[in-house]
Amino acid sequence: MRELEICKPSYIKRENVWCLYIQSNHRCNNRRATFDELKNALRSWENTEIYKPQCPIYFIPFSDSLKEKEYLMKCLMKKESIDNKKIICLLGQDWEDEYKTTGECIWYKIVFYDPVDEQYYLRNFHNEPIRYDGRRLDPSHIEGWYVDLSTINAPAEFWLTLRDILNTDSVDSVDTDTKKNSFIVVDKKEEKEEQFWKDLKDVHDRKEFIEILKRELTLEEAIYLLEQI
Repeated sequence: MRELEICKPSYIKRENVWCLYIQSNHRCNNRRATFDELKNALRSWENTEIYKPQCPIYFIPFSDSLKEKEYLMKCLMKKESIDNKKIICLLGQDWEDEYKTTGECIWYKIVFYDPVDEQYYLRNFHNEPIRYDGRRLDPSHIEGWYVDLSTINAPAEFWLTLRDILNTDSVDSVDTDTKKNSFIVVDKKEEKEEQFWKDLKDVHDRKEFIEILKRELTLEEAIYLLEQI
């Protein structure tokens, strides 16, 4: 069994980005893991930082079998079969603020399970053929969608949700409620953010403003604010 770990990539330190690496060699591409390898890495990981995601994120529901098949076809290369595969976790990164109007994100993080080799596959898929660094991506089963096989990086929310799902101890016991609940968590965070700005509009004096900041700022944000004074 390989030893895997979740940690920050060397090129990103002050962002909410985490990778699943092979512990002995971070340069080696890591695209899949067994149940025990993945669960052990998630169990050992501790997130002590409080950074927001780089863009709005959504945990995408896939309880409908047709939607699950569609997402599998988008994340698998043409030479890969979709037979028997199950989506475990699916996160959309809404870089262009399109999800609320189109129902689609331009970039997705996915974990799916293949019972044939008993492996969990972790990868990105995207609606542009060329990645931000100029690398050309492999076309998927669905025209206009492309597969990125590089080592996956994702915000802490993705890894926390995946850990919760795998704590059911079996891929077969991952139920629809678990998937739906992970989607709702992100919606509530967005609602709280919107409420924060609404509260600020009703501020009439300095004391009210300070009370809102005390209640709403994260520890990381409060430390940053103090450093700027």
